[in-house]
Amino acid sequence: MVKKLEQDLHRALKARNDVAVRTLRMAIAALRNAALDKKKELTEEESFEVLRRQVKLRREAAEEYRKGKAEERAAAEDDERRLLEAYLPAELTDEEIRKAVLEAIQQIGAASPRELGKVMGVLMPQLKGRADGARVRALAQEALQPAQGEGKA
Repeated sequence: MVKKLEQDLHRALKARNDVAVRTLRMAIAALRNAALDKKKELTEEESFEVLRRQVKLRREAAEEYRKGKAEERAAAEDDERRLLEAYLPAELTDEEIRKAVLEAIQQIGAASPRELGKVMGVLMPQLKGRADGARVRALAQEALQPAQGEGKA
């Protein structure tokens, strides 16, 4: 992963693409730091996890900048996020996540929102790296919601 990023950094330097240069340098540094922390070379999945954290940080920063009415800074964070997302495998669609949620609910026999933790415990190892945990949680809560509504209807 680092080699690919370094090659793309070299191209970005030649093209004088400041956003790409800045973003790729930060991503390379994050990957190298993670490898130093683990005291070994990162696996592909570990590299993806580091990049996902970088994407998440930029998404959160953009939201904060928007709250502070700093739209230009938010747009810069969005540009960096999109650039990094190009290096990640495609995330699952909501429909694919819903299907996995329903399978997990059936597998453990979950019947109420109280069992969300059990459902997430089954789902996250399956979907790790392919879907954002917050999205999975929201869709799992949504799927478990009718069970709660039946008791109050």
